[in-house]
Amino acid sequence: MQTDYFKESMTFERASSECNEIILRLGRKRNRAEEAARMNGEAPSDHYDLVINEIKQIKHKFDSAANDYYQMHKSQNKPLNENGCYNLLIAIVKSWAEDYEKALSSRDENKIDYLRTEADNLARDTTVKRIERTHKEFVQTAHDRLFEIVEDSAKALKRTDGRGYDHNDFDGNHMRNRCPLCGGGMYAKRMKSDLYLVCCSRCYLSEIVKVGQ
Repeated sequence: MQTDYFKESMTFERASSECNEIILRLGRKRNRAEEAARMNGEAPSDHYDLVINEIKQIKHKFDSAANDYYQMHKSQNKPLNENGCYNLLIAIVKSWAEDYEKALSSRDENKIDYLRTEADNLARDTTVKRIERTHKEFVQTAHDRLFEIVEDSAKALKRTDGRGYDHNDFDGNHMRNRCPLCGGGMYAKRMKSDLYLVCCSRCYLSEIVKVGQ
């Protein structure tokens, strides 16, 4: 059975990404431990650096293997179509943006740090800043105009999609509050008696709002 070099390359890329997440998580723990040691007048332990340095070496091996397999893949295949490469790049950036929107909305600091690092070689700095800026605007609107959003959500009309399923139309013009990132309608779902989840009808931005805060 012939080796799928592209698949092998992607496997080592994923392994490298996992190492990067571990490094970021340990770095945050190290920083907290160092701060606590300073407050207690103690010398910080260097055990985190020992582990991080070892994982960095493993990550380097994975990166090298991923590159080697990719070069073998290229040597066995015709040059890639430029339009195909461009479309693939657009799809990758779109997937990254969706993951970043989810991480910001869930306030997953480890994932945010990881995706920011990944963006260095993937997305423009203006793209990252735009998502961060509009996320803040989304959060502000969700808290300031919750009752409007809830009211519009309750009035949303039912419509049938191409597969015959009925669902609420949260994207229509009757939705007064629009997502600052993509222009989708902002709608609300009640989670508890005093909690609402405000979402966008098009992208992955969301915010939990507590009534009475």
